Amino acid sequence: MHWRLVILGRWGERVLAQWWQWVCDAPMRLIVTARLAFRWFARPPSRRILLVANNELMARWLRMTIDLIRSDSRLRFTVTTDKPCVQTELERIASIVGVDTESYERARMKAWDLLMCADHLVGEPFHPRLPVVHVGHCSTASKRVYGRFYQYNRQANVRPSGRPRYTRCFVASQMARHLAVRECPELDGVVTAVGDPQTDLVLAMTARRQAIRQAFGYGPNETVVLMLSTWGPCCLMAQMGPGLLEQAERLGHRYRFIFSTHPNHWRGPQAELEPWGAYLEAHAPLGCRVIKPDDDTLAALVAADLALTDHGSLAMNFAILDKPMAVVPVAPEGIVERTLAAVFQRILPRLESPDELETLLAELPRRFPHRKVRRIVRLFNSFPGQASERICEAIYTVLQLPPTPVRSGGLSESDVD
Repeated sequence: MHWRLVILGRWGERVLAQWWQWVCDAPMRLIVTARLAFRWFARPPSRRILLVANNELMARWLRMTIDLIRSDSRLRFTVTTDKPCVQTELERIASIVGVDTESYERARMKAWDLLMCADHLVGEPFHPRLPVVHVGHCSTASKRVYGRFYQYNRQANVRPSGRPRYTRCFVASQMARHLAVRECPELDGVVTAVGDPQTDLVLAMTARRQAIRQAFGYGPNETVVLMLSTWGPCCLMAQMGPGLLEQAERLGHRYRFIFSTHPNHWRGPQAELEPWGAYLEAHAPLGCRVIKPDDDTLAALVAADLALTDHGSLAMNFAILDKPMAVVPVAPEGIVERTLAAVFQRILPRLESPDELETLLAELPRRFPHRKVRRIVRLFNSFPGQASERICEAIYTVLQLPPTPVRSGGLSESDVD
């Protein structure tokens, strides 16, 4: 037995390890604190904002957010990534966001006025008093992953000290805010309902639907079916992916199919466990379009006439278009109660087996409950058309700066290309 365990015991060993970690981290804390103190007393007119993204999806949501304030000359943006496994992808992430890069190690040593992220941060690498805004990366969070509410579980949102990790968390509705606080009470006063910028953008894109369909190569009389999959053990691809591809090949003379799966299925550690992106590329039948991470998924939503989905957040964006949609059954342990996905599982037509796809598609326009869906969607987007203004107001409040007007027109299609 190690001599320290003999003298101190296991509890003493843990205390000694924590004390040694504190001693090792002390120089970094002193440097960052000194820089923060200097910036506080000097109070320069500009504010330095660090963006933390770990894949293309997070980069696009951060870009949607900062494009609202990018023209403000008082703000300086830098992007980094907090997951070593994607450090080599930092340049591609930066090309999406459109700002300069900084390595994670150097970013930790610098003083920032604000940190913005679209997914949960890894560890506690930055000064505890640095304001952090979590902009989110979906229209409505509904997913339980390995038994936990992925977006609002306590472990991801609360520091070991008991304080929230974030200064603000953006959600689309008051309903989502209540659900988040119910799951993690420490987020009361942190979660802010601002509306849904992605839904606002999808609605704006509908004015160009005919041009979008033409760009996809679809004629006015063709029926386009969109297969939307999130990630995780309950997703559409994990449950029925191979069978749906077989049905798409069989029904190719009647329908045009688009398959879109989560970016986690294309790149990163999750793609090694669930390589559905590579599977789609290899097995998609002739005439079936596969949406890749660099493609515009929102354009596919606008182009489609019908959709089949699971418990992913893009269902919200499709539902707002008031077009028929069905779901594959998802186990109750995969969905958070009283979320939009849970409601859709109860009221939307369900596909129990890939062999039933032809019948479902033929009956879906008649069976889809338009009136119910319109009423429910309103509950999960409290401020339609107002997301741009409310996001800007919240960010400038955290920065303690007077706001500048939101750029004319708000978001555009190029924000998510």
